[in-house]
Amino acid sequence: MQFINVEDRISGGLGLPAAVEPLNADPGLPALATAEADVSLYWAQLLILGSPGVVKAAQDWRNEAWQLESFARGYRNDPADFATAAQHRREARQRFYTAVRVDLGIITGDIPVDLGIREI
Repeated sequence: MQFINVEDRISGGLGLPAAVEPLNADPGLPALATAEADVSLYWAQLLILGSPGVVKAAQDWRNEAWQLESFARGYRNDPADFATAAQHRREARQRFYTAVRVDLGIITGDIPVDLGIREI
């Protein structure tokens, strides 16, 4: 989540339509590298504890986050492409949450798509 938040903030600082407070790339890129290292740590834990469905959903979400990282790093800059990539990431996040809830045996229903919070 920190990785996604930082990449969104940097993208916002580059003028892309991110719904978070913008962050300049100078302090942002080192923070992005630190957050990416944390992703690796949590990824290893997920591989140990998650079912194959959860791992697959997490991989999809991580891949969508990496797509948005390319905007934060300045490799891509089209606002429409950014909005599409952000939507794909939100959809992947929802699939991950659904897979985790199934894995945990939670049968009370889906999490509402829009909880009135910004996606981080």
